[in-house]
Amino acid sequence: MYNIPTLNRLLLYALQYCLLSACLGGMCIRAQDFDHYTRLTSRSPLPTELLNSRVNPHRQALLHSSGRLGRKGTRKDTAAFYAERAYYIRQLMLSGKVLFNDPVGTYLNEVADNILQQQPQLRKKLHFFVVKSPSVNAFATSNGLIFVNMGLLAKLQSEAQLAFVLCHEISHFVQKHPLDIFLESRALEKDANSLFRELSVEEVLLAQSNYTREKEQEADQGGLQLYLASPYSLAAIEQAFDLLENAHHPFADLPFDGRVLGAPPQLLAAPYWPGELKDSPGHQPSARYNTHPVPDERKKHILSQIPPAPDSGRHLYLLGQERFRQVRKICRFELCFLYLLEQQYETAIYHTFLLLKTHPQSKYLKKMMGHALYALTKYANAGKFWDVHTPYDEAAGYARQLHYFLETIQGETLNALAIVYHAQLFRATPADKEICLMLEDLMLDFGASYVPDSSSFLLLLQGSGEEAMAEKGGSEEAAGNLLLQYAGTDSAFRALFIQKIKEAHRDIPPKPQALSPKLKEKMAVKGIKLGLEKVVFVNPYYQQLDTRNKKRPSPLQAELKEAEYIRQLQLHAQQLGLQYSMLSTQTLGADDTGLFNDLCLLDEWMEEQVRNEEVKMVSINHGEVQHLASKYGTPYFVWTSAVSLTRPRPGKVLVISAGLLLPLMLPYSIYYATTPVHHSLYYTVVYDIQSGDLLLQYPKLIRMKDRGDVMHAAIYDLLLQMKTAP
Repeated sequence: MYNIPTLNRLLLYALQYCLLSACLGGMCIRAQDFDHYTRLTSRSPLPTELLNSRVNPHRQALLHSSGRLGRKGTRKDTAAFYAERAYYIRQLMLSGKVLFNDPVGTYLNEVADNILQQQPQLRKKLHFFVVKSPSVNAFATSNGLIFVNMGLLAKLQSEAQLAFVLCHEISHFVQKHPLDIFLESRALEKDANSLFRELSVEEVLLAQSNYTREKEQEADQGGLQLYLASPYSLAAIEQAFDLLENAHHPFADLPFDGRVLGAPPQLLAAPYWPGELKDSPGHQPSARYNTHPVPDERKKHILSQIPPAPDSGRHLYLLGQERFRQVRKICRFELCFLYLLEQQYETAIYHTFLLLKTHPQSKYLKKMMGHALYALTKYANAGKFWDVHTPYDEAAGYARQLHYFLETIQGETLNALAIVYHAQLFRATPADKEICLMLEDLMLDFGASYVPDSSSFLLLLQGSGEEAMAEKGGSEEAAGNLLLQYAGTDSAFRALFIQKIKEAHRDIPPKPQALSPKLKEKMAVKGIKLGLEKVVFVNPYYQQLDTRNKKRPSPLQAELKEAEYIRQLQLHAQQLGLQYSMLSTQTLGADDTGLFNDLCLLDEWMEEQVRNEEVKMVSINHGEVQHLASKYGTPYFVWTSAVSLTRPRPGKVLVISAGLLLPLMLPYSIYYATTPVHHSLYYTVVYDIQSGDLLLQYPKLIRMKDRGDVMHAAIYDLLLQMKTAP
């Protein structure tokens, strides 16, 4: 891997390389209008790597590792590695985080062509994919799939830097590091009761990370040799390590200008923007369990290995500097959305601010900033601001100013700032219903939280702007001044604001943001009648878990059970007369790119619902999801999954002992001790994607093995609740 290790999770994605997609990709880059940017989606055809990922060819892969099978104790672990690799690659390739045949992925493959132009056989074994993730990371698998995150691509300064990163990952593949690391990890697990029985968990983790560091150093060395054989500039090697060392920094470091948020003059001076904050290096994660050597150490070691050869004849760009900058810009624009998806709202604001420096008219950027400001305000109103806020002393460089400012103005002022920002945004794009929904939601929150029924603020708001400002005077809160000032310049805003404040104080119980525990229990035990005529099933999922001696269930068996689960959903829906559409990766063909893109969009939507479970908000892809409700003829979308759990019986020793003391109980004791415990969990949620309301939450636990009759009964009960009219 080529990353900083504290990034909390690894998202991996896929891309098919072919000449036609290269041509289309280049055209797409040149045609992209960044003032009206649209996010990347996959294009036809879906690659064979994606379609074949539904099959687990681990036995065939096992035959190619015969040199490792002779080592004692590794045959079973190697087989497990290839089985698990196939399973997890399938999950990643179908996760909704993957792009195919897009311009960024096409570019990756063309750079790889330049690196491996003298090694065509190796090039045929490798497939390069782009990752929709903000983390600065790249990753290689044992079967030649190499993934690069958008977060890394957005930070690069040249095509040659990218080439060095790819050389490092290619070296991992050539030296079979993924398998080696897996086998070493398994060996440490097995020795936990012997070699490491006196060691703490932290010391075992340290031993594992030290082994992985050795592999990283080997990959550096092998990658260097590969890079030296390429036509790329040697100067980019040191720059690539500098990138790693500063991976936690934004791609630029500029003083934040509060005017982009619509902050009035009284909020643009100290104490809101103390200048001394700019010098902090930001939060540096601990390197104790870092699986990668410290970048500075790696840089010194590699630079000492570079021969004193001239850099003449070598290049920073082979595909062109402008092509590189366009690809990097696309990745930077994509990161605005990805930061929002991962609730990094302040990072999204600062990142968007940097892009607005060169694209001040971009509607996409202004809307992304609006979503981030809206989300921070909603979390603050829910008393959960610190759940999504990063303290200013953990931010890097000038970004600390923004973090300090937001931390200082929490509450009424933050609400006012968000309302005015969205009002201005809506005035510029009145056809955007998503912005209107956020504005109305913010006004309702402000009315409920900061305007009592008898408040003089409402009276001032109902007057003219000049009269209101004159009566209020300069001694009042900045929030009130800001709102009243804007109300005096926009009569439509003033009328809508008054309406929403009055609506916030109507004698109507507010709609709950989340289901109460009592209602959840009613849904689970007594059921609930929805009376739906048509639903859309979104990628039904089946998983097997076995806790007996860390036994790993067969991925192939899980896939077969998932196919059966989907078939039963379709069968029972037909029997009950419930109309449905089935969106499933199980049935994808090469030309089903539209269906795949719909699944990606819905996965993003659901991910946001899960993250924001306690704070209901307008989704960051609300407009795109509304299109799906029209496309499939219903707003009711169903996410359903089944989990089969097998675990050992508790108290086996006690039961066997009782059987030995009471011979008549011995047969029962033996049966009890040798028979595992089976549980089948069926979990389903039904959403109205137009309103974002959760209509049904259905957790059903059956203390039985997931036999066919058990599955049938659970599915029938679920669909009956959806179909039956209240």
